[in-house]
Amino acid sequence: MENKTTWFSVDIDSDLVEELPTEIELWLVLVAVGAGLLLLGLIILLLWKCSFFKRARTCALYEAKRQKAEMKSQPSEMERLTEDY
Repeated sequence: MENKTTWFSVDIDSDLVEELPTEIELWLVLVAVGAGLLLLGLIILLLWKCSFFKRARTCALYEAKRQKAEMKSQPSEMERLTEDY
């Protein structure tokens, strides 16, 4: 005996069973995590080889600042001609 209900002119079968979500196998999750970590490692290695992670040397930075300060403190051409250096 089939139990059907008509609702808005659509037949709905009351014997339908809710589908349970399919379970994902543990090995599949582990392989996916391993592949993701391997890909991340390769990206980091490529960025490291391209010198992406190198910081500017602080010595060079301070040297550039010192040279810039010396340039500002130098006398102008007029001062050099009038004063005894």
